[in-house]
Amino acid sequence: MPRPQNNMSSAPGVPAEMPSGTPQMVDHSFTLQAVMELQKQTGKFEHAIGDLTDKIDSQDIPALRERLAKIESRLEHTATSKDVATLEATIIKWIITTAFALCAVLLAAIKLLK
Repeated sequence: MPRPQNNMSSAPGVPAEMPSGTPQMVDHSFTLQAVMELQKQTGKFEHAIGDLTDKIDSQDIPALRERLAKIESRLEHTATSKDVATLEATIIKWIITTAFALCAVLLAAIKLLK
């Protein structure tokens, strides 16, 4: 049975012949430079991370925890904004009550003197 011939040259986008010769070399210097810069920056990051790790390791964590505990114990006795607002309302009530009491005493004194 004879095989049908495949006529690739009639298909759209398919070249009729293969190119003869070697392909041209592409300049990869930009890509190489970019990769080298990335490696340089990565090295800097690794160095910075190592420095930070050393600084963290050199911290005196137990002393910091003790200092934090002292600060927290002092904060337990500090008034909050809610406490201040409640105290302000209480003081205003006492001032008004005292003013009424003084007015009552003054009126009583005036009545007694007449």
